[in-house]
Amino acid sequence: MTRIKQYTRNLLISLPVAMTAVFSATVASAEYEAEKLETIKEMYEIAKTSEVGGAEVYANYASDSLMQAFEMFNDSFNETGQLCNEGMDTMWLSQDADYSVPLEFDLEGEHMVKVTVGDLGVVNYKMVCSELGCAIDDVFTQQQEGESLTSLKRYLLRACR
Repeated sequence: MTRIKQYTRNLLISLPVAMTAVFSATVASAEYEAEKLETIKEMYEIAKTSEVGGAEVYANYASDSLMQAFEMFNDSFNETGQLCNEGMDTMWLSQDADYSVPLEFDLEGEHMVKVTVGDLGVVNYKMVCSELGCAIDDVFTQQQEGESLTSLKRYLLRACR
């Protein structure tokens, strides 16, 4: 068999395998996209029903790295008796949550779910997903159009040292 025939034969054999892998990754990605959105919607529904703020709800949906930032926050509070953050609930973009505020949910890029919290601003959730489900890896807030996004995880890690 000539080299060209051998190359063509190998290509034809491997092409379906490669296409299957690409298709499987695309299907998994699409499933994760839907799961990211549903995770955040579920989180807000629980918060509304229970009338609890972000910190209580985030604890059930946080990735390991975000949980470390929350633990640092709790440790700092336990040691000093003072909060190392501004006291604003990032989930509701206020100190006193209004659970009736209208919410809009959208996918924003590959890893983000965007929640528009009435006219108060935007909360973006950076999500990580695996076969075990999706978790929040960071929370970014933007209260005014054009304002840069603020990372909750970065803020807690810096402010709570």
